[in-house]
Amino acid sequence: MQWLTLSYSLPGGTSSSRVTLWRRLQRLGAVALTGTYILPDRDDCLEAFTWLLQEIRSAGGEALLMRVAAFESLTEKDLISRFHEARAEAYGELLTDLGELEASLKGVSKDQVAKSLAKFRKRFDDQKRIDFFESPAGRDVMTKLQALERRVSPPQGEEIKRLNRADYRDKVWVTRPRPHVDRLASGWLVRRFIDPEAQIVYRSTVNPDEVSFDMEAADFSHVGTLCTFEVLLVSFGLKDEALQGLAQIVHEIDLRDERYFRAETAGVDALLEGWLKLELSNEGLERRGHELFEGLYRSFFQS
Repeated sequence: MQWLTLSYSLPGGTSSSRVTLWRRLQRLGAVALTGTYILPDRDDCLEAFTWLLQEIRSAGGEALLMRVAAFESLTEKDLISRFHEARAEAYGELLTDLGELEASLKGVSKDQVAKSLAKFRKRFDDQKRIDFFESPAGRDVMTKLQALERRVSPPQGEEIKRLNRADYRDKVWVTRPRPHVDRLASGWLVRRFIDPEAQIVYRSTVNPDEVSFDMEAADFSHVGTLCTFEVLLVSFGLKDEALQGLAQIVHEIDLRDERYFRAETAGVDALLEGWLKLELSNEGLERRGHELFEGLYRSFFQS
């Protein structure tokens, strides 16, 4: 694989600028290597380094940004190990803090527990965003965090029957008109993972042999504290981590119960509200919504 390398120098008497730049590089997940900083050659990393390069030059410094195919005496495995080491230190601090947080939640109100966990999840998500090579230490934090979240606010999905996807192929799927977050995400999920040839229609009535979702007396709708998207995940045994991330965004926008905090939630919410104000057709909302959730899924899956 290729790497992005950034080397720079700043004029004397700019210690505050040096500290600020160092902190920026840490937040980007860059790793120091013999006087340079490196990131994997990805579009988001290239954009981040490009903006830093401009800022360094604006401050009177010099900077050089390069693509490098290989480093002498360092294998790709060696370089990835450097990234793992950097993230392991950050995740180690999170694991310690999570243990302290768990001990502090005893006797605390449910609202305070939710807020504390939401703040911690944001810290974890910030680290996961720059965990380019899926550090094992990150999985340890994720496992403990999810266990704590389930313990203090257990999902109500035990009574949901597990279904066979083969029984729901080539169906007409019906939901209410003017689809918003839960219906858009559920429709995307149906086409993406359950019924690739699904015909999704928007009306208030359901004919025999059609499958209804997120509407009154639907085949798939809210169950307890779970939104329709989450119910579909449980019903069809869809468990990958990227889908769980999407579920948290959909849940919060749909139910607004402050159970989950994701950095992307506010932006997705604003975008969906804007589309509704544009008075797009059902099909227009569907097309944009499905593209949005596909993009989010790919982002989570590859991060």
